[in-house]
Amino acid sequence: MDLATEGQNKIIEKCRRYHEYYQTNREQQATSVFPLIVWIVPTVERKERMTGNIKKAFLKGYARIFLVITPEELTHCTLGWGKEGGIVLVRKAPQGGAETC
Repeated sequence: MDLATEGQNKIIEKCRRYHEYYQTNREQQATSVFPLIVWIVPTVERKERMTGNIKKAFLKGYARIFLVITPEELTHCTLGWGKEGGIVLVRKAPQGGAETC
């Protein structure tokens, strides 16, 4: 849970460490999946800023292992099974369907 107390540079550095670990392939070899890194941030503004910074930092090779959501969005998400296997966060759609968060 991000409480907006750390600067974006420090968060990007943490993301780099997760991404470096992802690239080692150790987790995928051991478990066949890599966990989704979910940042829960307090505001939509922080979500947009953090999402933009993560995409910019990982422009080449952005692994889509990061998800930035607000607490309100978390209440609408559950875990589901991805199309290519593995667990993904799924948002309940208003018409009864589902979409990946």
